[in-house]
Amino acid sequence: MLGHEFGGTIVSVGEAVSPQRIGDRVAVEPLVPDWTSREARSGRYNIDPSQKFFGVPGLDGGLQEFVSVPSENAHSVPDNVSDDASAMVETVSVALNGIEKAGVRLGDRVLVAGGGPVGLFVVQLCRLAGASRIGLVEPQAFRGQRGAELGAEVYSDLASAPDDQDSFIECTGIDSVRHDGFFHVRPGGRMVFIGVGSASASVPMSAVIEREVTLHGVMRYAFTWPKVVEFIASGGIDADGLVSRSLAFADARLAWSEPQNDEIKTMIRVS
Repeated sequence: MLGHEFGGTIVSVGEAVSPQRIGDRVAVEPLVPDWTSREARSGRYNIDPSQKFFGVPGLDGGLQEFVSVPSENAHSVPDNVSDDASAMVETVSVALNGIEKAGVRLGDRVLVAGGGPVGLFVVQLCRLAGASRIGLVEPQAFRGQRGAELGAEVYSDLASAPDDQDSFIECTGIDSVRHDGFFHVRPGGRMVFIGVGSASASVPMSAVIEREVTLHGVMRYAFTWPKVVEFIASGGIDADGLVSRSLAFADARLAWSEPQNDEIKTMIRVS
């Protein structure tokens, strides 16, 4: 069953869980690590090689009316966080891990490639972190417009974007963007890959070695849920504004078979 970005309402609990949780609205963290692993015990459970993940073979996903999840993975959300936003806590968490790996600090200049949901959340989080200038490379006009509304300077292609950036956060997975992005980072800057893309990528080694650019991958997230829920609840992050379409459960297949030209985030309402 598909679906790793989801939230819902607790309707039943196991014997070890307080029945007072019934009725709680929750955002579900889909990553289930082995807490005895070396990685989890060191605080990096997101890179536990034996982890399980809802919506990935081995665990059913959230695209169903009822699903059983560990109680610690069901994070309560306040009333002012919508059901749609609850489902996007996962997406924001990926973006948050990215800007933390980039080490974004007050006054930094950051260039973001890709104006999909993750990239647009990266833009918002960079603003919260105090970045002085946030550039967004996005060729699709409607996504670029949304990025501009969120505080980014938008460029239709990477060639027209500024260089000498403190960090470059890549959210497309496109090989050429990954490669050329290194030339937009200042000496000593940081390059962060969030977009998955192909299994291998070309890296301009002179731009990395001679300028000591740090390259960091992003694998999901760890310990982000409470922070992200608070960001959304306080209004620091606009999640609902990225929802471009809502579908009933019976029409869920349309999300894949009939994508829209102005699509950013499609939500499927299971019940």
